[in-house]
Amino acid sequence: MKYEIELGDRVQDRISHSKGIVIGITDWLYGCRRVVVQGETEENGKPVDPFTLDEPQVVVVDKGIIQIGGVKKVRPGGPREDPKRHADPPRGADFRDVDLRARGAIL
Repeated sequence: MKYEIELGDRVQDRISHSKGIVIGITDWLYGCRRVVVQGETEENGKPVDPFTLDEPQVVVVDKGIIQIGGVKKVRPGGPREDPKRHADPPRGADFRDVDLRARGAIL
């Protein structure tokens, strides 16, 4: 299904007249389609938080301001290495006793 509003479009809220770029779109179980908009203006030198609107409340001002095609994400999650799993402890080991012995609390 093709929708009028797509990621990267510049849109405007019909009620508050706030403008921004569409950074997310969600489809809900009972047909509600919500649009997440990142405001382009700043308030007191700080970026505006993203806001979410129902699709019928949004008007497209400019199509395709930010192109998302051709972006290939090799690994999700950023540049951090995948976590390594530590070896399982031996069966029957009670680490509370081991820790207390190391501290000298148990002889």
